[in-house]
Amino acid sequence: MIRRICLSLIILSLLVACKETSENKSIEKESGKSTETEIITDIDISDIPKKWTNVTEFENGAYFIFEPCDREIFGYSIKKNAEQWVFNSEGSHDITTYPIISAKINNAGALVITLKTEEKENPETDLVIVEYLKDRTKFNIEFLYEDSYELYTNELHLNKYEKLIQPCYECEKYCPEENPNFLKKIDVSEDRLINPGKNVGILKHNTVPTDISNLFRENQIIEHTNPPFNQEVTHIRLGDGNDIYIHWTEKPYQISYVRIAGGNSTFKTKEGVRIGSTIEEVEKMLWTQFQIRGFEIDRDLAGTVFKYNNPEYTQFQLKFKPTNQLPIEQFEQIMGDKPIPSSHYLLKEAGLIVEEILVLFNNKAATGEELYSDSELTIFDNKAYYKKQELYNGTKQLLELIENEETPECPVSYTFLYHPLSLLGHYYSYEKSEYGSIACGNSMQSEINTINLVTKEKVEIQDVFTETSILKALKKDSWIINKANEFSIDVNSLNNLDDIFSFIESLGVSTDKSSFAVLQKESNTSKFMVRLIGYRQNPIDKVILGLVLDKQDTKDTQNLRFGIGQFGNGVFPKN
Repeated sequence: MIRRICLSLIILSLLVACKETSENKSIEKESGKSTETEIITDIDISDIPKKWTNVTEFENGAYFIFEPCDREIFGYSIKKNAEQWVFNSEGSHDITTYPIISAKINNAGALVITLKTEEKENPETDLVIVEYLKDRTKFNIEFLYEDSYELYTNELHLNKYEKLIQPCYECEKYCPEENPNFLKKIDVSEDRLINPGKNVGILKHNTVPTDISNLFRENQIIEHTNPPFNQEVTHIRLGDGNDIYIHWTEKPYQISYVRIAGGNSTFKTKEGVRIGSTIEEVEKMLWTQFQIRGFEIDRDLAGTVFKYNNPEYTQFQLKFKPTNQLPIEQFEQIMGDKPIPSSHYLLKEAGLIVEEILVLFNNKAATGEELYSDSELTIFDNKAYYKKQELYNGTKQLLELIENEETPECPVSYTFLYHPLSLLGHYYSYEKSEYGSIACGNSMQSEINTINLVTKEKVEIQDVFTETSILKALKKDSWIINKANEFSIDVNSLNNLDDIFSFIESLGVSTDKSSFAVLQKESNTSKFMVRLIGYRQNPIDKVILGLVLDKQDTKDTQNLRFGIGQFGNGVFPKN
């Protein structure tokens, strides 16, 4: 979209100026022609507005401050360094600074700022702000050294222009943390909610054919067979244009996918995507660009999404249809099976809208399910955010791993898993596991982390619970006692936590003081039942020590929001 808009900028005539140092002359633009005029008035640099920001004209004639996603907003600034006024050209990844030699007003009312350059052949250049003296909110500025001629406004008028921020997905493949729709609640009832890979309304991934008669009325159910593949299909007519088609797998009968159709359908995803959404709306709601197949090909494939940049939508298929008629020479450009980027301007001009939604159910590893949420913390099945700041994201890690490590000889087949364990106040414990094939070899590791949500730093067990209670509980643990006896070590000789953790690690158990989680609060006391977790590689096994501990802050002992076992994970089964 932005590239199309940028190509539509009004092409302005370039004002050619030259510096004649012997006669002190400049050039103004007048009706498309260049004429020489004497510079006649000096101006105090301190009186010149100090911040000049690029203004972009769009196709509809409106002007905006356009903020690209891959660089800063382009502009100029005037500052004083010590006793020297300088001019800064800003906006790329660097700032170029030019000492100011002079500032004058010519008799055409233009402000001419003469700058010192580092070019031997052209040690000076002029920057011309056209019609500077007129009452305007935007100005033509010609910067001859960079051969540029564009519109700018200054800080006196900046608030008169709306800022248009380019979505990050137009510069990056995957940037969910910048999504303004993140955690936004869509007004849709549970029986009309599309949760890709999980459910379509009251249909769940574990729904079987015998459940249908209990979920819907008999006059709503139509059974038939899909001719090309002899696939069993159940057509549910909910009324008011809400039609869903359940496509079943072969024995054992499970939902393969659900097709949603009907121009008046009220089914929506949690982002708000529905039948009738435009392709621009889908980009913004899903916060990703994608590719679609062209038209005038196979009826079932024409206009379908070929690939999402955001991998979280692999369980979600859309089919688009045009609503505007294009000239044949333009329509031919979006025909055929070659993938077309969703940002292509002809797709917008064709007025593409969602015609059908397919929700896949056959991949049980689909991501995106919300496990826990409060006013500050939201935990999904493979990612978590605190105050909308990302704590971890297994999907993003996998993408980065593939980009950095995959080669034709060594493909990456890897998995990152995160599972919440406990949340005590602002201390959050979770399990991280990763395994798979990488660099033509296999890798597998697991760890338990506990962090302070406010600082996002790891915390150790003695930061949360009293060291006295930890030391006492560990010395009484049966596993510690048995291992100490096995190696003829007196448990009482382990005088502090460092001694005990060093002893545990000497037994081939990988753990640290952050490797703990809370099971529950002990009834009728202020103590907490805590689990210290370690991993052993040879043989592969887990070591879990049960401790009853006193919390450091005894004023707040009731704030265990969830404990071990509430969510399924590799260490503890779900209660």
